[in-house]
Amino acid sequence: MESSVDQLEYEVIRRARFGEESALGTLIDTHAGALIGYIDRIVKDSFQAEDIAQETFIRAFDHLDKFDPRRPFRPWLFKIGRNLALNYVSSRAGRERIESRDISERRDIGTDAGPEEALDSLERKRGVEMILEILPAHFREVLHLRYMEGLEYDAIATALGLPIGTVKTWLFRAKKAFLVKAEASGIEF
Repeated sequence: MESSVDQLEYEVIRRARFGEESALGTLIDTHAGALIGYIDRIVKDSFQAEDIAQETFIRAFDHLDKFDPRRPFRPWLFKIGRNLALNYVSSRAGRERIESRDISERRDIGTDAGPEEALDSLERKRGVEMILEILPAHFREVLHLRYMEGLEYDAIATALGLPIGTVKTWLFRAKKAFLVKAEASGIEF
């Protein structure tokens, strides 16, 4: 039996298929933040990530008739976004932007902690970001989908177009590589 959330999303998608603007808006409101964050991890440019996310929604809405409503919407949407992001990265302009982006340009999330705690948190966050940057792209991607987006293995497999066994292997290896690099950098978890 499907959960009420799945039923609600199914109903929204059904209405969106008929072009109902409020349903399209609901899908955007529900998924835009996560999609932009995911794409930003790939293209490393928040402005470009927003543009690619917009194009992702346009393509998704144009092809809603091809979406299988028995499956979750987010992995399908992420797969479209991933393909567009990878196309951007493989373009010359994308490669040049990614190579020139400095890690210090990333947005920092505010905290209510005191100055010492905030500094420790910021240093830890920068350390994590630096470690993620040196991991292979496919490791960064599965870690992001699993731990930032909270996707289950099957949803990650759908989003990446991979067998579930590959996703499990990549996650295992990615976590191991991350922890080895964190230990070598002196970052404790």
